[in-house]
Amino acid sequence: MAFDSNFTLRLKEWLETPAADRSVADGAALLLRLTGNRLQYAAVMHDPARHAAMVEYQIQKHYDFRVADLTLDQLTRMSRDAASRMEADGIDESEASAGEEAARASGFGARPDHESLPEEIRQLYVDNLAVRRKMQQLHLRIRMELAGRQLTACRASDVYAFVRELLDTEKLYISNWERYDSAAPAAGGKETAEG
Repeated sequence: MAFDSNFTLRLKEWLETPAADRSVADGAALLLRLTGNRLQYAAVMHDPARHAAMVEYQIQKHYDFRVADLTLDQLTRMSRDAASRMEADGIDESEASAGEEAARASGFGARPDHESLPEEIRQLYVDNLAVRRKMQQLHLRIRMELAGRQLTACRASDVYAFVRELLDTEKLYISNWERYDSAAPAAGGKETAEG
């Protein structure tokens, strides 16, 4: 559903005007345009002071909905993009943590010279198992948030934080793998605590 962005800006301006300076009659006119409810408009115009709080509440409610709808397309695109990248990386949110433990024990995904890498680099491999699990949980949470509501009623701010965190976590995941893959083995084989 496409909204008139100029009208949305007018709603925002009215809401940002201090209550003492704002015209309830102008608010009633905005509300009439939003709802088409002429009886409500007549009641507000009959006693504006009495209905000022209701007008503000209704306009705020409609404004929030319009802003959420304006950002929902962007949010949906970001969510789909993150999901497709997770799929490309082979990350499936339905995997159990037992699979992670098995991967850690078997060394799945580890380099053949893993044991000869410095401890800090070997730790990246272990850390990425937890990062991957976090990405799976975030992706599942985003899907649940979007599936649990009608998309038109979904508040983008509820989901945006999860999408942003998922994208930041993905950057860490990729960065860890790049550091791990490009690391040179420690001189003299496996590094010990003494050096």
